[in-house]
Amino acid sequence: MNLTLSLNHRCNLRCTYCYAGEKFNRRMPLEVAEKALELAFSYPSNVVRVLLFGGEPLLELELLEAVSAATRAKAKATGKLARLGLTTNGTQLKDRALDLLDEYDFNVTVSLDGDREAHNSARVMPNGKGSFDAVVKGIRRAQERLGSVRTISVVHPGNLARLPESFDLVASLGITRMAFNLNYDAKWEEEQLEDLERGYEAMADRVIEHYRRGVDFTVQPFHAKIVSRLKGGFAPGDKCDFGCKELAVAPSGRIYPCDRLIGEDGAAQDEVVIGDVDTGVQVARVSAMKDPKDQPKADCEGCAIVDRCMWWCGCVNKALTGRVDEVSGLLCAVEQMIVRASDRIATTLFAEGNRPFFARYYLAAANAL
Repeated sequence: MNLTLSLNHRCNLRCTYCYAGEKFNRRMPLEVAEKALELAFSYPSNVVRVLLFGGEPLLELELLEAVSAATRAKAKATGKLARLGLTTNGTQLKDRALDLLDEYDFNVTVSLDGDREAHNSARVMPNGKGSFDAVVKGIRRAQERLGSVRTISVVHPGNLARLPESFDLVASLGITRMAFNLNYDAKWEEEQLEDLERGYEAMADRVIEHYRRGVDFTVQPFHAKIVSRLKGGFAPGDKCDFGCKELAVAPSGRIYPCDRLIGEDGAAQDEVVIGDVDTGVQVARVSAMKDPKDQPKADCEGCAIVDRCMWWCGCVNKALTGRVDEVSGLLCAVEQMIVRASDRIATTLFAEGNRPFFARYYLAAANAL
């Protein structure tokens, strides 16, 4: 069971592409968080993953501590395993925050869009100043205190040209779990898509070189595509549960099937609300979105990579077409690019008998059987 709690809509940055919408102060009452936890722990799952989100969740340290303690208590009372995670912009990774993240054994993901130029092109302070230096400082503090962090980098038309250099920068920080996610809300021109494919291929070259140096690491979106090739496609459990075992709760207490759909949690989001913490999840509303979303699309029939494509991703579809169940040609084109680059990585390293690659993708899988 995966539960995302959006602690507040407020944030100390003004990232130009933020899908969460306008920043305003609406703090989640602890009572709402406790009801959400009660709901999540009631599901028939032995593991409950609780992700704290925002806005910027580290602006709410008192609430973060209370929610963490409540999660731990709920896990003890139910005999279930709870795993806490947090996504942060990295600027607030200071002593008190790190104390709490360490005490409650958080998995921390930091938003870092790459090198200075790539990052500062969109991730800025309210005064327009770039946040790169503050974020890198926060990452280094977290690594020293927590041992490791993960990163998420958003790729958009404004920083696309720096994609290879951005990979280099993230890797230079010693990050071994990184993701480069496309901003599907942006307007992508045809020539930019050509640049995007060249960027993916250049990044694939760098991934190959890192494995040749003996580095064990994973890079999204390539990692998922390599795994999907080995498995013969995405398994049902690999896909988003979208309101079934994937719940996102806004500060108001309204429940969404994905944190990307919360936005400003206003009238514009009414059509994707699936319940609230007082009355629970409305199964009929979930089915009305999930069932058509998961139906194979006629346009995908006969496609060689349909089993490895994320045509079923409701939040991406919503961003591109306005509907969770309608696939865009942009998604199709991007997925093909990623598969081509991922297959080149896998084919090259397999042929070379690369030990870190085999340990990551073959021995780990065999040991899990």
